[in-house]
Amino acid sequence: MKLIVGLGNPTEQYAKTRHNIGFMALDYYLKDKNLTPTQKFKGIIYKGPDVMYLKPQTFMNLSGESVGEAMRYFSIANEDVLVIYDDLDLPPGACRIRRHGSAGGHKGLQSIIDVVGTQEIPRLRIGIGKGRDAKAYVLKKIPKKDQKVFEDAFENVTQALDAFLSGQSIEYLMNHFQISDSPL
Repeated sequence: MKLIVGLGNPTEQYAKTRHNIGFMALDYYLKDKNLTPTQKFKGIIYKGPDVMYLKPQTFMNLSGESVGEAMRYFSIANEDVLVIYDDLDLPPGACRIRRHGSAGGHKGLQSIIDVVGTQEIPRLRIGIGKGRDAKAYVLKKIPKKDQKVFEDAFENVTQALDAFLSGQSIEYLMNHFQISDSPL
């Protein structure tokens, strides 16, 4: 069983904000999958064959509670998890994939690391750029003029997820689906 996690904040107030880029990428990927969402593990899950997609509903800073519950319930190994989330330090639309590492200041990923007890969690970061006030910036809606950049990133994420779910390694994903720059 594989677990794909999109990070974000629940409620309409946070919909389409930069901090919800993980939710948006996962929604983009799932749009044609015809999977029915259910509430479980303090999140919204979509279950497919040999894969579960999870959008924690605990708010970003407590994402580990939801992810940890799902991993324990299904006995999912760390290397079979892929977490998708926003990154202030990458230009908008850039995608970086890593096998492990620190949270880099991202509270949602830090929560997952704390609960799971290791930094050995594969992740796919989507750049959102940086504003003067980081907290205010991540909670602002993505302007219409920037939406195409993120749709292109979501298309890249879709291809990366398909490769991951077909059994390709994180190294393969790193070599084929990293986007370092942005047209913005």
